[in-house]
Amino acid sequence: MSISIGNIDNHVEKFKNNRAYLNHVEISIKNNKVAKNTSAKPYDLSVNMDFHTKSNVLQDDEYYENIGDSLFFIENRVLIPMYNLFAENFVARVYFNCHGELDQDRIEISSHIHFENKGAVNMGTIMEKVTLHLNPYVMLANSITCVSLKGISYKLSKIKFDMTCTIKDITGLAKAKGNAQLRSAWFIRIQHLVKKVLECKDFKFEFVMPVLNGQFGLNILSQVINVREEIKLKRD
Repeated sequence: MSISIGNIDNHVEKFKNNRAYLNHVEISIKNNKVAKNTSAKPYDLSVNMDFHTKSNVLQDDEYYENIGDSLFFIENRVLIPMYNLFAENFVARVYFNCHGELDQDRIEISSHIHFENKGAVNMGTIMEKVTLHLNPYVMLANSITCVSLKGISYKLSKIKFDMTCTIKDITGLAKAKGNAQLRSAWFIRIQHLVKKVLECKDFKFEFVMPVLNGQFGLNILSQVINVREEIKLKRD
């Protein structure tokens, strides 16, 4: 799968003209889902980039050349392998050092298992989809920092995985082998979290479980408690 972040030379030229110092770029990859009976132009993916910069910071030509090289590197060594792994929407945040080179030890990625617009309300439906999509996250278990279950309208909408990877981690995915024991342990822990979600009676909810060295926190669970009230105003 080929993913392009656009005309890199144009991006670099813009940074150069603004004397911009690039701190990080946040890149969002989304599969296109065009509704039926629309005239929308079809495409497979959208790539949205937010460049976080400081302006009027004088840099030499080598700095901007390094930025260009880094963006090309991100295309081929981060975006393409991660999309091939997830085949789903994800967000990657990549940081740069003072020389315009990307920080290879800090690639922050968020991806999720999505449960469509109507959400999911029963254990069977939820865990069936978890079974289909869990493997990539188990392969990155040592990089994952937390797992979040979010929902609205009393239904689970997504299971989100936040991770901090290195380029070495991503490169190693090509040779990674499945770990059936770890996968089973993760499945059980997520199932336990889903049970809590199904017991929750909040209109909107979020449960967050930290992950350390590939293992879920034992009894540490953060929860966002939402209170919703509907009020009818008295009118004269």
